[in-house]
Amino acid sequence: MGIVAIYIMDKQMISYDGLKSEDFVDGEAWNQIIMRHISFFWIQDDYLEFLDHIGEDNPFFDRVIDMVNEFKGPMTPVRKWSYLDANFRDLVVNMARLDPSNRLSAREALEHLFFGSDNT
Repeated sequence: MGIVAIYIMDKQMISYDGLKSEDFVDGEAWNQIIMRHISFFWIQDDYLEFLDHIGEDNPFFDRVIDMVNEFKGPMTPVRKWSYLDANFRDLVVNMARLDPSNRLSAREALEHLFFGSDNT
């Protein structure tokens, strides 16, 4: 939902732009989407908790580790995008956290300061 919120507020599709020039792994767009998510929403502790959450038996476990190890950046964290309202950035970052247990619930998101601000 955080990524959808950015699209609605900023008219920017941040996870996948569909350009033919994008590098795909075996023709799959998921690689680009995950790498951008890492760039925009990276929090070290969330990454480790995410790996614990999916477990070593998950087919994506090793693939995600490899992607993080091969990440060449740049890191462009949403929390530093100063052209977006600070409360909105905080809302989006907390809605898009890698660790599901640290993400805002729908109720928590609706109670976020952003929805009480003048920016709605």
